[in-house]
Amino acid sequence: TDAAPALMGVVVVAKAVADACGTSSIYDEHVRLKCIPYLDDDVDDCGTVDRLASSTVERLRVVAPVAEALALLRDTTHNAFPVISDDERFLGLVSRRVVAALLRHHAALLATGDAPVPVPSVKPEAF
Repeated sequence: TDAAPALMGVVVVAKAVADACGTSSIYDEHVRLKCIPYLDDDVDDCGTVDRLASSTVERLRVVAPVAEALALLRDTTHNAFPVISDDERFLGLVSRRVVAALLRHHAALLATGDAPVPVPSVKPEAF
């Protein structure tokens, strides 16, 4: 218990020295030293999907036709798809599993007659 004030003093001095040496944390420095590709949190605008990708991108719009989503699942083996706005801006990712679940839900609504927009040829076994 007599060492507590001395220990607190050492911690305060160590923090002051660390703050004076740089603004990044030890975890950020570790990522940098291991050369791990890392995207900073303060990125405001990623740009278009085509600029970010290394090849042709299969993508979904925020509001996509059911037939388009079904074709995407049928014709590709990707595990996730970028979601884009009408002006081609990247908004996020949606997994294949989520798209399939939404299509199953839509097909179930069609079967009960509660679907907002009837779409022929959507069958749950299609995915």
